[in-house]
Formats: sequence, structure tokens, C-alpha cells
Amino acid sequence: MLDRALSRVLNGGSSLSRVLNGGSSLSRVLNGGRALSRVLNGGRALSRAPTEGSCHAWAVRRPCPRVGLGAAGQHTGAAGQGPGEEGGGGGQQQQQQQAWPAARSVRELLGSSEHGAAVTVQGWVQSVRSQKDVVFVDVSDGSCVTPVQVVTSPQQHQRSLNAGCSVEVRGIWQSRGERRSGEVHAAHVHVVGACDSLAFPLNPRGRHPAEFARHHPHLRPRTATFAALLRVRHAATQALHAHLQAEGYVHVHTPIITSNDCEGAGELFRVELAGSPGGGGGSPGEAGGSSGEAGGSPGEAGGSPGEARGSPGEAGGSPGEAGGSRRESFFDVPAYLTVSGQLHLEAVASGLARAFSLGPTFRAESSNTRHHLAEFYMLEAERAFTTRIEELTQLMERCFKVATGAILEACPDDVALFHKVVTPGHRAKVEKMLISDFITISYTEAIATLAAHRKSFRFPVEWGCDLHKEHERFLVAHVGGGGVPLFVTAWPRDLKPFYARDNQEGDGTRRTVAAVDLLTPGVGELCGGSLREERLDVLQDRLDSLGLTDTYQWYLDLRRFGSTPHGGFGMGFERYLQCILGLDNIRDAIPFPRWAHSCDL
Repeated sequence: MLDRALSRVLNGGSSLSRVLNGGSSLSRVLNGGRALSRVLNGGRALSRAPTEGSCHAWAVRRPCPRVGLGAAGQHTGAAGQGPGEEGGGGGQQQQQQQAWPAARSVRELLGSSEHGAAVTVQGWVQSVRSQKDVVFVDVSDGSCVTPVQVVTSPQQHQRSLNAGCSVEVRGIWQSRGERRSGEVHAAHVHVVGACDSLAFPLNPRGRHPAEFARHHPHLRPRTATFAALLRVRHAATQALHAHLQAEGYVHVHTPIITSNDCEGAGELFRVELAGSPGGGGGSPGEAGGSSGEAGGSPGEAGGSPGEARGSPGEAGGSPGEAGGSRRESFFDVPAYLTVSGQLHLEAVASGLARAFSLGPTFRAESSNTRHHLAEFYMLEAERAFTTRIEELTQLMERCFKVATGAILEACPDDVALFHKVVTPGHRAKVEKMLISDFITISYTEAIATLAAHRKSFRFPVEWGCDLHKEHERFLVAHVGGGGVPLFVTAWPRDLKPFYARDNQEGDGTRRTVAAVDLLTPGVGELCGGSLREERLDVLQDRLDSLGLTDTYQWYLDLRRFGSTPHGGFGMGFERYLQCILGLDNIRDAIPFPRWAHSCDL
């Protein structure tokens, strides 16, 4: 049975193939469905289960305890033990007979109809409500939005049992009625970790203003809203991986430390040895500092591509310029935190044809807005043998729709918490995006649309200007009736990185490249992509004009040795979560946000 189950997964049997082919079983993967989740979650196929909470696991034969509850809810035991006692004499066999089952998640328990079964629950207390003859305790373990209700007696109610403390509860799972989930009638409540409820800054059951919770990033996961965000983030990661793998993309890890400036903007964090001259000091307290000290402004941290790149001697060889001699330099060349894994993905795609990554990226932008982070995650995909920009826009649209649909199915309660409480009415906006065909216009058409309403904007509009947030939001709100994601293609060459493929059309003043941005309601730019310049002579001329030829010889090699037309895109992961959940501030879409002058923890 085990061999059969594993072979179906490892050898591409019908169960897994449906997942990889983007079939209906994608949602079953995210929802703990029958095919793959049994393997991952210890269901019938793989483990027969040392399943958590099972009293019938083949590998651990522990009979269910025989327990009873007295009038006050106390544990009478199988052999007459006193209240709360978990085992008596009689050797190992007697202890096994009295062992409680392993803890089950609250999510699993709330979906269980095994009324009368002995259960163990571990989690954190959200609230305690005391009445004359009974005490109700809400316990959450972070597995779902809804806590489980524990019923205990005043005799078992300890002084340390209050909101915020961690507990382990053992008792009987009882029904609360046909339309309600069950509750645990406690035989034993053990406070694992006490919590001073007066000093605890968060109300585990309440909903705090996002700004207040942001000041306590180490405790924020204990709130219902942020716990829901983390579960949605987890499901989004799974959904994006599943979809791209279904389309034949191979997931790879691109480096975090790099000698490249992929975007060419110079907004880089330099990596240096702590304690070296110019390296920022020794201890974390001394070296951390603000973004202005550790990474600096674009001019300080990396400058323009021509200034930051160059040879080791130019970009950082002398002690005064690069913070030490070559002997003190760890890499012997200037090194930076990556701003994108795209160039490395291009190298991978030159051999695997289709590759993607989902990892951290870093920008030393001084922008202190609700739209920017210094550290964020990026989904990037690259594919060989791509000749049309439409191939990329179609891939972006499929990724957005398939992943979002899977998230809505996998985390309905978590998403509903945002759509009903945090951002009321946002569900309808998401559904409109899912059922509508995304719109495509050229950059020139976008500028013409904006120019007709130029008085509405703070930043001037003319051909060759970059689009600001106000421009992006206006376009999404007005083009095609509004509320539908919008692709903007054929951008001016000077607005896009050096690797974007030159369209070689138009006059010299309006030179465009095969680049595209995806604009979405509420967020603005979500994705950016382009066909890459695969022609060696054209790319070499472009690098020569920027003074980057020596730095990117390896990149030119990809064109010298079996080059293909290719392209790809990148999507900001936190911006994607903002888009589907309606979050106003990007700092609420990541567990531990970093931005200019702020690096807590």
C-alpha cells in the first residue's frame, strides 16, 4: 500500500499528474485533498498514519483512554484516578492504556464529527468567560480563524489561565448542536506558559489598528488578522508554485548576494565584512543603523550602473572607496544584496527552457510610503523560445487568475476575514478581475489618455515620462470601464533596463522596447516584464553605450553560445497580496517589514 501510494506521487501517476497539469486537484492540494495531502499530512496513503490525534495509528498502538467526566467536568479516569490524573501504577501496559492521543490542530478538530472521542488541544487562550458553574475558554493554535471552545469547571480554573497564555487541554470532544462545531469538555487544563494579561500589549481576540500592531512585529502573529494573512501568504506561495510547475517551469534558487545590478538603478545594499573600514561597525547595534547608514541613498550605496559596476579597482578597490583593501574584501569584488534574480534565471533558462524563483529582493530606496519596502519577495519567471510579448502577458494573466482562484478556495475563512471586516466590499473587486479579460494598451495610448486629463495630476504627463502611482490608478479606473487589470506595452527605451529588446521602430526620439507592466486596481504596478535582447550585436552596442561591457561579459556569453529569443517577468509578492486582500499598506503583507530607517528585530 505504501509503495503504491509513493509510486503514484513519485512516478507521475494519475493523482499527481492532475496537479501538475493544472486540473481540479490543484485546489485539493491546497485544501488537504485526497491525492497529495495524504502523503504530506500523514493521511491514509503514506503513513496509515502516525496521524496526529489518531488512536489507531499502526506505528503507535496507543488505545484511546477510557475517561469520564464527573458533574463538575473532572476526569474520573479508567481506574479511579483522581481529577486531572493521567496515569496510575501497573507498569508500561497500564500507562499505555491511559495515554492521551497526540494533539490535533484546532482546524482539524472543528471539522471532526467524532463526538465522544478523547482529544488533546494545544494553543493560546484568546478569552476566558467565567460563570457560576462553568468556565468557557477560547483556544486558538493559528491553524484557522475560529478558536475552539473549551468547557471546564471553576475548580479547574487556575489564576494563570488568562488571555495570552499557552495551554494544553485534554478532554472529550462533544457536540454543540447540528449547526455548530463541537467543544472540548476538559478533563485537564495545563498552563504551559503564563502571560501577564495587563502587560501584554495585544488583545488576542480584538482587532487592533494596523499601525499599532506594526509596532509589535514579534507579537503580531498572535492577532487573528495577521495570522490569517500568514495563512493566505502560505497558500499563495503553494498556488504560484503549483501553477508554474504545471506549466513546465522548474523552480530554482537564485543568489541573494550578487555582483550584478539587474535593474540598473543603483539602488543597492552593499555587502561588506562587519568591522572592516566602511563596513558599518562590529555589533548589530552598531552596524544595523538606518537604511541611510547601512545602504545609503542610491548614490552612496551603488551609484549609477557605470559607477557601481566596473572593475574591482574602480568599484571598490582602494581602502578609502570600498571599505578596505582587496585582502580585507571577502569576495574580492564589490558584492550587493540582489535586486532581482532575473539575470541568473536567464542563465538557467538557457539550459532548462523554463525556470522560476520566489525569493527575497532588496532595494535601497529611501521612499517611506505605504507602497515600498527595502526587503520584499519577488516571483520571477523566465522562458526560452519566446518571440511575442503576448506570450508573457498571457502567462501573467493565467498566474494571477489560477493562483487567486486557488487561494479563495483554500482559505475561504481567512480571505473572508479581510473582505468582510478589514476591507469590506473588496471581494466583488477580486471576482471582477477573475472573470474579466485583462486589457492591453500601448504606452503611447496610455499617455494620450492621461494627457486628456492632465489637470487632474500632480506630476506632468508627456511622452517619455515614467508613470507615477496617480497615473497608474487613473488608467486602471478609466480604461475599459475600470476595475480590470491593464497591460501597458511598448515602453520608451530609456525607461526600461538595458536588457529589454529594442523594437527598432519609430523615429529616434520615440525609441521603444518590448516591455510590459501589469497595472491592477488599488495597487498600480504589479508585474513588469519584457522580451530580452537576444541579438549579440544589439546588446553589445547597448552595453557599450552604458559603459557596462566588461562587467557583463558573462551575460554576453549567453548570446554567443546558442542564444534563443526569450523573455520573462517579475511580480511583487506582497503587492499581489495587497491586490487580492485589499490591504492599504504593504507593510501589513509581510511578517517582518523593513523600510528606510526601520529594521526592527
